Amino acid sequence: MPRWFAENYVKFRGASYRYILSQDENWDVHYRTFNQVVSIFKNHNFRVELPPDEVVFPAIKVCKPIWISQYSGRFYTKPFYFLLRVVARILLKLGLPVQALYPYINLIFIPQKSD
Repeated sequence: MPRWFAENYVKFRGASYRYILSQDENWDVHYRTFNQVVSIFKNHNFRVELPPDEVVFPAIKVCKPIWISQYSGRFYTKPFYFLLRVVARILLKLGLPVQALYPYINLIFIPQKSD
């Protein structure tokens, strides 16, 4: 979710939807794609890996990917979730790991030796 969109959404929903951890109450939540996270850590000599599915918490079998939701069967959300499934399939074909499409992601950062 782009930051500008998230900020406007929170403003629209009201103060009870704010998510601020900093003392000065600046927006401190940054949304990044999987590839952006990998790139940022790669630039600082880290390799990023995904842990085996057996050790991920919550278990992948328990938590559904983002295109499956309790709301995905309702008549007014079906078009949105249909589009989300199409986009997810395209991203997976382009090489995005399926774990990146879950509402959480577990990553392992391994420092690399500098040349």
